[in-house]
Amino acid sequence: MRLNNAARVRLTTSVFSTTFLIAIVTVAIPQVLPCPSPVVNPVGLDVGQELNKKLTLTSQIEKGTSIISK
Repeated sequence: MRLNNAARVRLTTSVFSTTFLIAIVTVAIPQVLPCPSPVVNPVGLDVGQELNKKLTLTSQIEKGTSIISK
């Protein structure tokens, strides 16, 4: 089967347009659906772990059971 000139132009335009749209969608997906990995602060601790440590220390201080070296 041979394609005439108009069909070839439509096919080429369609292929390049589809490729362009796929590239744009590939770049845009992380902005819409971010990676579910945990957020890490610069020290390297998981933010949730750091928050748990602060909450534990706060509750210990409130109960008077905190071990703080003076």
